[in-house]
Amino acid sequence: MRFLLNDNIPLSVKDWLRKRCINTLKAIEVGLKGAENEKIYRYAIENDFKIITLNLDFGYLFLRYKR
Repeated sequence: MRFLLNDNIPLSVKDWLRKRCINTLKAIEVGLKGAENEKIYRYAIENDFKIITLNLDFGYLFLRYKR
């Protein structure tokens, strides 16, 4: 399983997951710093990532794209 961390997730979460051999990237690492939520969501779907975020708007995107 691979995780994409939104901008609002601390770097310490990435470090914690990586120490447990979990494939994790921050949005900034893939050129998505400050990107709109829909763009981040689409990137995650297209690249087989699960999103970790504190932003509740992703729930609406999930319902819209049903993925």
